Amino acid sequence: MTPFEFLEFMVEAEHKQLDEMLDQLKPHELDKTIDSKGATVGKRFRHILTAEYNMASYLYPKEGEERKELEAITIAGLQSLSIESKARHLETLRNLTVQDLEKNWVSKTSGKSYSYKWVLYHYIEHIATHRGQLSTALREIREKDN
Repeated sequence: MTPFEFLEFMVEAEHKQLDEMLDQLKPHELDKTIDSKGATVGKRFRHILTAEYNMASYLYPKEGEERKELEAITIAGLQSLSIESKARHLETLRNLTVQDLEKNWVSKTSGKSYSYKWVLYHYIEHIATHRGQLSTALREIREKDN
């Protein structure tokens, strides 16, 4: 299995779980606060999916690419964003080469440099971490609701 096949497998697996969570989500759960900083279920989903799309765009930019921000957080909007983000992530993986893994990407925010390999693996970790946070938070929310 190549690094890209593994990453594609992981993207598919993470999105399967995210999409199942979105399918079971109730509209009133979107506004439930899940941490001390005021993040909500809806905002955390949006964060995961927006960051995924952006990361893919950093490593494989496309001329004239424009993406609308998801202003109103709805289940349907998040589901649509999930489809778009997954497709963009897979497109990036399918267009990178093994040699690209050694390239560096420089953050415009921090100025720090990271190898493409690190960014790609880190992002799978990012999705999994936040998915776990959401899963735990939703379980607690649903226990309180019952």
